[in-house]
Amino acid sequence: YKIHQYENISNHKIYSTISLLGNISFRSPLTLSDTKTLIIKKYGIIKNHNLSHYDIMRKLDIIDLESGQKVSGTRGYFLTNEGPVINLSLLQRAIMYGSIKQYKCLWTPYFIKKDVMMKCAQIEDFHDQLYQIKHYPDNMYLIATSEQSICGMLSDRVFLGYELPKKYLGISSCFRKEVGSHGRDTNGIFRVHQFEKVEQFIVSNFSKTFNNILFNELLQNTEFFYQNLHIPYQIILIHVKDLNHSSYYKFDIEAWFPGSRIFREIVSCTNCSKFQSQKLNIREKIGKNKKLINTFNSTLIATERMLCCLLENYQQRTGVVLPEFMKVFNNSNTIKYRRYF
Repeated sequence: YKIHQYENISNHKIYSTISLLGNISFRSPLTLSDTKTLIIKKYGIIKNHNLSHYDIMRKLDIIDLESGQKVSGTRGYFLTNEGPVINLSLLQRAIMYGSIKQYKCLWTPYFIKKDVMMKCAQIEDFHDQLYQIKHYPDNMYLIATSEQSICGMLSDRVFLGYELPKKYLGISSCFRKEVGSHGRDTNGIFRVHQFEKVEQFIVSNFSKTFNNILFNELLQNTEFFYQNLHIPYQIILIHVKDLNHSSYYKFDIEAWFPGSRIFREIVSCTNCSKFQSQKLNIREKIGKNKKLINTFNSTLIATERMLCCLLENYQQRTGVVLPEFMKVFNNSNTIKYRRYF
C-alpha cells in the first residue's frame, strides 16, 4: 500500500513538473532584448473623440457600477436600460457570423473538474485567473474561457482523417480573478471578473501549409467581423517572452478607442501547434497508428469590451448612433444621453 501511495505522489510531482514546461515557440523576428511591439497590419482611419466609454455609459445611463460593487465587490456591474440589449445584440451577431462560417456552435459548461482543468490551463492560472468552488464535489473551477470547456470535451478523443478539420464556436460567460491587473482599468467594464465571450476553435490534422491556412482563417474571420463594424484596429505579433505556455505563436488585435485615444486588446489569436493535443491526448487514427493533431483558437468577440469600443467609436454630440443591426428599442439605433455633466 505504501509503495503504491509513494508511486502516486511521485507521479503527481512528475506531472506537476512537466506542466510547468511550455510549448516550443516559433522563431520570432523579435529578439529577447526587443521592447517594441511588432505591428504587422493596420486597418481603418484613426479619429479622436472627447468621451471615454466610462463617461458615455454614465451619460447614457446603461451601467450601474455602484450597485454592482455593492453586490459583488470590485469590478462588479449592472448593465441597465439599453445596455443588456446591446450586449446581447453583439453576442447574437457573433453567433450568427460563426454559424454562417460553418462553425459548430457550443454553449459550453461554466464548471470544469479539477483534473480536466489541470490539462487545460497553466499552473499560474490557478492563482491569477481561475475561481475555485472549494466545497463543490471534485473541486470544480469556473471557466476563464470556453476554450477550456472545448479542450475538456475533446480530451482522449481519437479522430478519423475524414472528420478533420473540426471547427467549433464556443459561447459562454467567462470568470477571471485578474489578480495581476490590480489597479488597471478600474473605470467602466473593459476589464471585469465576469463577461460574455465567443471563441473560435479549430482542430486540424493537415500539413504545415494547410495549418497556416486554417490559422489565418481564424484571424481573417475576426478581422472581417470588426471591419463590418467599421472599427479601426492593428494586429500585433506577441513577443516570445510574453507567450503563455500553450502558444506556438500568437497575434493580438488591438482596436482603436477614440475617446481614450489608445489601442486596446480585444482579440487573441493563438496557434498552439500540438501542445494541447499532447496534454489532452487528442489523436488522429491513421491505419494502426495514432498521431498528435494541431489546435488553434481565437476570440471572435468579448462583448463587454466590444461594447466599450463601440460606444467610443459611434459617439455623437447628443448620444450614440449604433450600427443598423442594433435597433435596440422602438426600432431605433440611436440612444440619447440621459445625464449631462
